[in-house]
Amino acid sequence: MLSLILAAATAALVSPTPQQYYSQALATMQALPEPAYVAFDTTVAARGWGIAEPCEQGKILWSFGFGGKMQRQLTWHAVYGSRNADETIRTVTGDTCHGPAETFDRPTWQDAYAWVRYGFSQPPKAEIRTGASHTTQTSLKTIADVSVISPGAYRITDGGAQRCPSGSPGHALHFAPRFDPMTHLLRDAVVETNSMRICMVRLDLDTYQAAGTGYRGDLRLDFGEVDGNWIITRGHAVFAVRMAGISLKTAALDFWYANVVFPATAQGV
Repeated sequence: MLSLILAAATAALVSPTPQQYYSQALATMQALPEPAYVAFDTTVAARGWGIAEPCEQGKILWSFGFGGKMQRQLTWHAVYGSRNADETIRTVTGDTCHGPAETFDRPTWQDAYAWVRYGFSQPPKAEIRTGASHTTQTSLKTIADVSVISPGAYRITDGGAQRCPSGSPGHALHFAPRFDPMTHLLRDAVVETNSMRICMVRLDLDTYQAAGTGYRGDLRLDFGEVDGNWIITRGHAVFAVRMAGISLKTAALDFWYANVVFPATAQGV
């Protein structure tokens, strides 16, 4: 009997492997409820380049780079529907546009999957989440080794103690892809130790290259609790930019959400 007690006590003291720790955190995140709608103000600040207004003739259209219409900082109001990843944007100048949410306005945990899989690119229309529930998405509930966020897709190493963006105690994990690194972008994560929720992820952004012009980037997403919902609260991206074959200085983008509420309908606030 004593040997059984000692064996049980010893087993309880054995720390989980990084793979097991991440699996537990991923299961925790997948069990979180997803709000049906999120309304918020997005602010984007650019350094080293600019961003244009997101609405053009009623459609959502993102544009980054240089030129007269590019601005250093923009703010707009968005109402986002998690069921079909649709959003409506209203700019400070009064323009309104509607369509699939792209780039910045993807604030839920389920949208972190889109960030990790597609970076700043829009997911193909066939993969926009029509008919999904408001709790968790099927694509994340059933994790296969080929999934871009699954434990089996990466070699995971321990990073030790690290604070979450909120300041709460966390634990860092580092990821090296077992498969194609251009489709498995996750590189780092921090798990909040008292809740086992993921509070930060860092990923390599997909590379874009055409006619000597393109970028390669690094993106960090911070998570936090807002009115009982665990969502992305801000992000920081750094890009190495080339134009016409000439290497330019590093460009950066910061974005964050403010005045976040969770309305019952798509009309939002």
